[in-house]
Amino acid sequence: MAYIQSLDNGKFRAWVETGSGYNRKRRSKLFSTKTAAEDWLSRMVIDRNDGMITNPDKISFKNFALRWLDNHKKPNVAASTYKNYKLQLTGYIIPFFGDMLVKDINVFHLEDYFSKMRKSGSKTREGGLSENTLNKHYITLNGIFKLAIKPGIRLLKSNPLEAIDPPRPEKKEAIVMNAEDYTKLLKGIREDQDYFTFILTLLFTGLRRSEILGLEWEDVDLENGKIKVRKRYVRSDDGYIHEQKTKTSSSRRIIKLSSKLIPVLKDHKKRHMENRLQFGPKYYTDKDFVICKPDGHPYYPDYLNQKFNKYLVKLDLNYDYTLHTLRHTFATINLKNKTDSKIVQEMLGHSSISTTLDIYSHVNEEMQKDAVEKMGDAINFE
Repeated sequence: MAYIQSLDNGKFRAWVETGSGYNRKRRSKLFSTKTAAEDWLSRMVIDRNDGMITNPDKISFKNFALRWLDNHKKPNVAASTYKNYKLQLTGYIIPFFGDMLVKDINVFHLEDYFSKMRKSGSKTREGGLSENTLNKHYITLNGIFKLAIKPGIRLLKSNPLEAIDPPRPEKKEAIVMNAEDYTKLLKGIREDQDYFTFILTLLFTGLRRSEILGLEWEDVDLENGKIKVRKRYVRSDDGYIHEQKTKTSSSRRIIKLSSKLIPVLKDHKKRHMENRLQFGPKYYTDKDFVICKPDGHPYYPDYLNQKFNKYLVKLDLNYDYTLHTLRHTFATINLKNKTDSKIVQEMLGHSSISTTLDIYSHVNEEMQKDAVEKMGDAINFE
C-alpha cells in the first residue's frame, strides 16, 4: 500500500508499506512538492531481498526501469551516459510500456515497440528512429530485463528480448579533413591564439571535446611531453559539471605530445599566467583549466562549436565538418602513416580494437589496396 498525504504547510508526505505479515513496516518521507513525493514512491520498488515490496508481481515497468536507472546505472556510468539512458527511458520507452507490469511484458510487446519506433518514433521529423538509435534502446531494455531475471529478483523467468534480433546500426563513414582543408583552417585561426591552441591540440591528440575541456594543467606534463586524460567537462541534469571520470575505463589514458604542439602549449600557459595576474582576485581559481576563458572560467562547449562553424563559413570550408572531425582526422592520419591500429585505439580511448577498425574501415581499404599493388609488383607470372 502506498499513498501521498497533502499537509497544511503545503508539503507532502509519502507513505509506503513494505514487507508482509509480522515483517510489515510502514515508511514515510516528507517532500516539498508532490512530484518529488511521487518520484520517491516510484523508487521504492526494489527486489524482494531488500524487503521493500509486498508483492513483486505488481511491479510496473516504469517503476522498475527508474530503479534500474538510478541504482544500477547512475553510480557506474559517466553523467552524460546516464543522461542518455534517462532520455531514452523518459522520452520513448516508458511512455510506450508505461504502467504495464514487468511480468506481463513479452516478446510481442517488444516487437510492437520496435515496429512503432521504426515507423513513427522520431520526435524531430516525420518517420521513425534510425537503427543506430534503436540499437541503443535495445541495449537499455536488455539491461533492465537482465536485472529482472536475476536470482533474488525473478520478476521474469527469462529475458523476452532474447527472442528479438538486435537492430543493426548503419555504418557511417567518418568525415575526415583533407590536408588542404586543415592547413587552411589552422592558418585562418592563427591569430585567434587561444582558439588556435584548442584546435591544434584536438588535431594532434584526437581528444574528445569533453576530454580537452576537462584537462587541468596538473594533467599536462610539458617537460616530458605527455598528458593524462582522466576527467571530462560534460552536461548533466544539473548543468555542466567537471566529471572526475571518463567515458569508459579505457578512456583513461596517457597521450604523448608532438614536439610541434609542446611550444604552442607553453606559450598558451604563459598567457594564462599573465591573465591570472591581470584579473587578480576576479580570476577563477576553483579549477585550473587548460582550455578556458581569459578569466579562467570554463567555456560552454556549444560556444566552441558555434565558433568553429563561423570559421567554416569565413574560410569557405565544408559545412559538414565538426569539432569531432578533427578526432577522425587524427586517427586517419595515424593509420595512413602505418601507425599500429592497436596504438591508435589506445590513443583514441576506444574500448576495443573492433570499434577503431569499424569507424576507420575506409582507411583499411586504402591500405589493402596498397598491399595488393605491392603483391602484384612482387609476384611476376608473365
